[in-house]
Amino acid sequence: MDRSRREYLARLGSLAGGAIVGSVAGCVSDTPEGTATERTTTARSPLVEDWRRTFEQSWPSFDLIGRLAVSGSVLATAGLTHAETDAGESYWIPWIEGFDTDGTQQWQYLYEPSTGEPIVDGDERRANGWGVFGLKQYDGGFVAGLRPLRSREEAEEPVLVRLDGDGTERWSRQVPTATLSPYRNGDLFVIASPGDRKPKIYVPSNEPDGAGHIRITVVRLGGTVANQYVVNTETFGRVDTIKTNSNGTLALFGRDRSDDELVSIAEVSPNGSIQREATIGSNWSMRYPEPISAPDDCSVLAVNSVTPAFFAYTDVVELSETFSVVRRWRFDGWNIANITCESPFAPSDGFILTMRPAGENASRPPGASFVAIDGNGEISWRSNGAQAEQLPEQADQLPRFSDAVVANEQLFVGGATPDHQALLVTYSPAAGTSSIE
Repeated sequence: MDRSRREYLARLGSLAGGAIVGSVAGCVSDTPEGTATERTTTARSPLVEDWRRTFEQSWPSFDLIGRLAVSGSVLATAGLTHAETDAGESYWIPWIEGFDTDGTQQWQYLYEPSTGEPIVDGDERRANGWGVFGLKQYDGGFVAGLRPLRSREEAEEPVLVRLDGDGTERWSRQVPTATLSPYRNGDLFVIASPGDRKPKIYVPSNEPDGAGHIRITVVRLGGTVANQYVVNTETFGRVDTIKTNSNGTLALFGRDRSDDELVSIAEVSPNGSIQREATIGSNWSMRYPEPISAPDDCSVLAVNSVTPAFFAYTDVVELSETFSVVRRWRFDGWNIANITCESPFAPSDGFILTMRPAGENASRPPGASFVAIDGNGEISWRSNGAQAEQLPEQADQLPRFSDAVVANEQLFVGGATPDHQALLVTYSPAAGTSSIE
């Protein structure tokens, strides 16, 4: 696979809400502040594959699943599929599907507001159409964030779509944002109830002045815009993902504006005032970091890095309430797609990482699609998630996972196959285990 092809796949995956990158396998190395040791390596996978589904919406197939969410008994996937203009030019449209927990498709939703010719930037032809910047469950249904792939000057506003559990569109609404961060991995909106207020959707975006100003657009669940305010940060160059804190505040994560090897973090109150702000990574050798936050129930942050030479690695950190680093792990040749802290898959007081091979790191032994870290900071187990336990010699033979979600004691994972079919896989714990340790 040549470099231009790899870069195209990396870009494509991020447009769907998660990066899909083909590469040669690298190793997993553990380097927190103190050294994490691998306590056990299971002879067989602690994960049992329940079922695996591949899907094709376009032909020839170039489809992928980028984000997952579960609401009640419905699993929703959001990704991309190809469409064509009357002139035969390809463009991307968001493709949302609903499944039952046995993997049977119940409905699908295709969003196609406009087409137009693909954009040409110099000699590079960029994909036209729309992508995905988040998928969340709410009140028996789902909210999806959809974004135009055109440049800011030519683009329509991003759109939020609320779907019922049967896939019926309840409403769609353009969101007057500033500039959404490009080619990112984390969800770029959150549904939250700060200060016990009614739940609303919070969408952060970057003011174009480069002065660390972040615009937050607040949208009611009925589809109307409730408010907009600007957060004046000291360090942010852009915001890449957002989450809610247990105290009702919002946490923002992004790239530092003065140093592209640092990550900025801010805690923001519901009225837009900053409670605290920090940067991390001064001695980690990160390059062009893209942070991915853990769910609201654990304080873990993954920071993916891919250098211009296409070397990839991830720093995973456990953070205190004041954003200081408690522990850190380093994974070379792999990027993180998702962090899960829920039982029965995550070890006690720990978490499970869903990973994908990335970059050109060719060190051995290869890593794994799933890595579990316990509350003591030790690696409990690794698994490639395949039915056969022997890892492929080349990481580009592995699925490219983009997201994962736990529901009803099942782990649902989405992404794409090496031949570009949308992929959905479900796992359970091995027989006789109530939790995986």
